Order: sequence, then structure tokens, then C-alpha cells
Amino acid sequence: MIERAILRARAELREGPHVIGWALGMAASTVHAVLRRHGCSRLVSKPPAGAIVRYERSRPGELVHVDIKKLGRILRPGHRVTGDRRGQAHGKAGWQYLFVAIDDHSRLGFAAIYPDETSVSAISFLAELVCFYGQHGIRVERVLSDNGVCFKRRWAEACAAHGIAVRKTRAYRPQTNGKAERFIRTLLERWAYAYSYEHESQRLAALSPALDFYNRFRPHRALHGLTPLQRVNNLPGTYISSSFRDRVAVDRRLSLRRRSLRGSRSSRLRELLPLHTLSTTDGDGRIGTSSHRSRLAAPHGRRGVAPCVRAG
Repeated sequence: MIERAILRARAELREGPHVIGWALGMAASTVHAVLRRHGCSRLVSKPPAGAIVRYERSRPGELVHVDIKKLGRILRPGHRVTGDRRGQAHGKAGWQYLFVAIDDHSRLGFAAIYPDETSVSAISFLAELVCFYGQHGIRVERVLSDNGVCFKRRWAEACAAHGIAVRKTRAYRPQTNGKAERFIRTLLERWAYAYSYEHESQRLAALSPALDFYNRFRPHRALHGLTPLQRVNNLPGTYISSSFRDRVAVDRRLSLRRRSLRGSRSSRLRELLPLHTLSTTDGDGRIGTSSHRSRLAAPHGRRGVAPCVRAG
């Protein structure tokens, strides 16, 4: 009865626990507990989240995601690695800007550090990424970037000079460039904040090995366990299509099954073997003579079937 009265007052008054408690002569905590028990403790329910649209381009170079991450210069190891916030530089050290690019199809990533995020730095990075992907046999067809100040007219002109189409993300929607955002997060975790660098030059020197590990050795769940370099150029012995990988897995399971059956059949024959022999033993208690034992140790004839031991 009390709960029904609280729920009815909630539906009619559209007020919080305190107002409902005053109206019904109850404690606000009691009203809140009842509302929470029935799943209506919030006046405004959150709208249902829209369906996540995932996509992947069909070939390398069809779309390259580009983004920028601002990193503080290193005067001394910071709180992210030491855990001590005392003695911070408070922005006096300055900033460096990490430009990143990642191919939508293969996840082949590239990054470089610049002293600013001007259009000059962006154009220089564009030339570098075109050269990098070109070394792997990839022609960049489109680049996707946000609407930052360095990705305006001069950026579009430089892309046109390279024969690259320009694509922009939705305003205030970083999820549109989610692959680049995730790439940045991986670099921060495994490179920028992974070690206690004494100077920014050490961090810069560690960038190239981190990129090489990412592209060459780090498997991707989106690529079904392949690395970017295994998928990008169809290199002999490295790229495995999903259909071929499935066939290989089926063949391996069948081979293991046949091997298991063969082993169980041989074990059964060895168990039945004493039943078909006479109980003649030599000095050490083994069945048959030494010549018979050699026949048992290295049987000839059909694979997996031991020859019968006759009486001596």
C-alpha cells in the first residue's frame, strides 16, 4: 500500500524524494529506496544509445585516419610514471605534438613528433605518411581528419597535390575517427607513459621501436589475430585469409583426431597382445627372446600394428 502510494505520487507530481516524502509524511530515504527498488529513481531516463556502426575499408590505402595528440615536454619524470605530483612544471616545459596516421583496412600505423600543430607541420607529416605507406606498396587515396586549424585550406591543397581526397569527421564527434583515437591510446600506454624517461630525447628515440612492434608483432583482434604487416601487402608466408585459416584449422583438427584414433588403436593392440602369446620369458622377465624384442621395438609392416610374438 505504501509503495503504491509513493509510485502514484511520483507519476502525478513528477517530483523528487523530498517533495514526495513531505506530501506523504515519510522520510525521503524511504521514498528513494522504494523508487530505486522499482527502477524509477531518476526523473529523466537516459535515451537509449544508438547502434554502433562499425566499418572497414576493403583495401589498404583506401582511407587513412589522421589525428594529433599534445604531449608535454619532459624536464624530469612526471607523475604518470612516478605517482608523485609534487614539483610539477605546470605547463612551463612546453608541448610537443604527436601526429598519427593509421590505415583503415590493415591498421598499419605511422607517427611523428612535431614542435607545433600548424599547417606547416601537418603538410610535412602528410609527405612523411605518403612516403611511409608507399614503401609498403600502398597508395593513399583518402585521409580522414578532424576540423582542426591545421587541417584547413593548405592541408586540402597539399592533399590535392598528392592526389588524395580529403574527408572530415563530424563536428564534436571524435568517435568518427575512432581508429586513430585507439591508436593514440595504444601509443600512450606502450610508449609515451610506459617508461620513466629522463629526457624527451629518450622518448623520441623510443618511438620508432614502438611503432615497429605495433606493426610487426602486435596481433589485432579486429584482424583476427594478424598483425598489420601480415595483412597489408599479402607477403608470402605472412598473410593468411580467413577462409584459408579456417581450412587449415579444420585440417589440423582432423589430423589430431586421426592421430588420436591411431594411438588408441595401438594401445588396444598392446593390451590384447599378451592374450595371444605364450608365457615364455627370458631372464629379465620380458616376453620372447632378444630377437623378438627387437621386432617389438622396431616393427615392420603396417604402421601402428605390432607383429605377433610366437612361442620360443
